[in-house]
Amino acid sequence: MGGAVSDGDRNTVLAHHSPDLLMFDVVDTKRGIDASVEQWDFFSINPRGTISFVPRGIEVRAGDGVAFATCMVLCDGTSVGPLDFRLTTGLR
Repeated sequence: MGGAVSDGDRNTVLAHHSPDLLMFDVVDTKRGIDASVEQWDFFSINPRGTISFVPRGIEVRAGDGVAFATCMVLCDGTSVGPLDFRLTTGLR
């Protein structure tokens, strides 16, 4: 899926998302798979090069019913230039 992200292949990436996702994203909070599609424009309109997402320091915590993964991500090639952001993913 890493290639799909860098290639801007929304359909492949979103195929792995739950339809009822809740996303506290870099730009705004979004609820639902359709709303999350809007976030892609922030990264992919007028790119300065190949868009890359490089995770660093991935940590995973898992319990009986849920798990969380956190890391820092360096994103480059976007229309707004390089971005460093925190990613937290919750799984059930």
